Amino acid sequence: MTCVRSVNQIVALIKQARIDRGLTQSELASMVGMGQKKIAILETMAVVPRVDILLIIMSALELTLSIE
Repeated sequence: MTCVRSVNQIVALIKQARIDRGLTQSELASMVGMGQKKIAILETMAVVPRVDILLIIMSALELTLSIE
């Protein structure tokens, strides 16, 4: 389990999980019903992502979030 302390760290984990699974931004976007541009914006932190969007993407990548 990885402990993260910021949204930036969560986004970095999402991006790394996408890359580790050999997925393009477009492929991930299709999996979660979003456009590629939204994934690109998320990965560059151009805007702070909503929690629900993070959870949808994390679920598609088989990542879990535990708050302690």
